[in-house]
Amino acid sequence: MLGLLMVLDVVLSAAQLLGGIMLMSFVSSRPDNMIGWKTARGSSSRQARKYANKTGGKLWVIAGTPELVMSLALPAFLNARVGTAAAGLAAAAVFIIILTSFALSFAVVESRLKKYFPE
Repeated sequence: MLGLLMVLDVVLSAAQLLGGIMLMSFVSSRPDNMIGWKTARGSSSRQARKYANKTGGKLWVIAGTPELVMSLALPAFLNARVGTAAAGLAAAAVFIIILTSFALSFAVVESRLKKYFPE
């Protein structure tokens, strides 16, 4: 179970980091592009799409970088130094942090879109 959680942490944090880089790379993407912020507010105009992709991408890179480092180093370090239980707890904590950062980034981008691009 610990191994699966550690792999899941690495995959999710790497996906967040790479996803953030891709979002920032496709800042002014077309609405039908596969990559981009896909919400009603984020797709309402070219300016809103550009803003959502840039802001969401930055947030994902900012959150994904330390999450990837934590997911690679913390459980392995604790497993070697303290034990499997501590490593499992650390891996679960990293998993919760990753999910929370996804939810917070969504909330921040959507609230800023609502503020700057009213319908």
